Formats: sequence, structure tokens, C-alpha cells
Amino acid sequence: MKTIIIIALVSVVLCLAACVKVRASQRQASSSQQGSNLVFTIGGVSFTMVHVQGGTFTMGATSEQGDDSYFSARPAHSVTLSPYYIGETEVTQGLWKAVMGSNPSYFSKGDNYPVEWVTYDDCIVFCQK
Repeated sequence: MKTIIIIALVSVVLCLAACVKVRASQRQASSSQQGSNLVFTIGGVSFTMVHVQGGTFTMGATSEQGDDSYFSARPAHSVTLSPYYIGETEVTQGLWKAVMGSNPSYFSKGDNYPVEWVTYDDCIVFCQK
């Protein structure tokens, strides 16, 4: 159960990070820029997107790790990421309700709690709205 919730939260955050660049100019919500961060306000709920500078890093297991690594983590290789934005927090139940009109969460504790019980497809629709 905990794994499903974590996967759902990661999906929502990654989905939102990926779509903000594409949809920022099309949103009907108000937005402002604070430093290099973006703040969106939708239905009275604010959400901060933090700017992450791109760069290059080595991903995977190095030869020094020997058999302590999974086969899929080898060989180590260079990865370059472009600059992107990611949510400062998880997508909250309040933000999800403001965008989608309903709260699918099993643990409906309040508007400041993370949304869960959402699928990847739900996240895509969320980003398109």
C-alpha cells in the first residue's frame, strides 16, 4: 500500500514538472515569478515550482562497486539534463480539487495533504488542464 502511494506521489510530481513548461503559457490561472521559481494560483490554491539548473552527471554503478550493484545499473554513463521546474511539494489534495474538481484520495485528511490514488493518465489530464 505504501509503495502504491509513493509511486502515485512521484507520478504526480514528475508529471507536473514535465508539463509546466509546455502548459505555462496556456494556463488560465494566475502566475508570478519569484526569483527563478514560478508560483501558480489556481482556484485560490498556490503552488510553487522550483527551478532546477540543468547539468551533467554520471549515472549508474562504477567498477569499484563490483557485484554490489544491479546489472541494470551498469555501465556508468553520462547523463545531461536541461533546466526544468519541479514542484516544491507534492501536489496537494487542495490543488488537485482546484484543477480537477474532485479529490480521488483514499486518505482525505485535508487540502494540505498530498493527493494519492491517481494514475499516470490522471496526471496527464491534470497537466493538460
